[in-house]
Amino acid sequence: MRALLLILAVATASAAYAKTYRWVDENGRVHYGDRIPAKYAQQQVQTLNDRGVVVNEKNAPKTAEQLAAEQAQREAEAEAKRRQEEQNRYDQFLLSTYATQDQILHRRDEQLAILDSRIASGEKSVAESQATLSSLKEREDRLKAQDKAVPSKLQKQIMEFETVVRTSEAALNAMRAEREKVNDEFERDLTRFIQLKTPARLY
Repeated sequence: MRALLLILAVATASAAYAKTYRWVDENGRVHYGDRIPAKYAQQQVQTLNDRGVVVNEKNAPKTAEQLAAEQAQREAEAEAKRRQEEQNRYDQFLLSTYATQDQILHRRDEQLAILDSRIASGEKSVAESQATLSSLKEREDRLKAQDKAVPSKLQKQIMEFETVVRTSEAALNAMRAEREKVNDEFERDLTRFIQLKTPARLY
């Protein structure tokens, strides 16, 4: 009799601690059971105790879209962090380099004066090259008007000065673009410096 009672007790305890699983099928219906059908093994499954309380939960594998979204989020956060660090370095540079707005303006004027001098020199060089090229082409036109052959030397000079003019104009345009860039950078520096030096308002 005692042996029978022991067997019954063990059986009752085993039944009490048997795991119960809960899953949802493709139609949205919730199912319970002591075993998970193979077709639902890769979905989200919850393990319940004898009181129906969730004691464990296995999430379904993430879809390609979810993984891509998480990767995009990580990249966005990394980019935001990089931008913030870059902004911090820029702010520190401004505060450690300049003490007043006038110092920024003075430095800007110095840089622009140097570039203006180079631009003026470039403009003069372009004008001189264009004048020489015009003179050479006038000689060529006069010879052609007189039905005379254009010397190969003259043709070569025209080609050389055409190249010089193109190169000089490209260099001049680059210097003008550089001046505009430098001016914009100093304007940005000045604006940010004022922001950093202006106490934040408390509302």
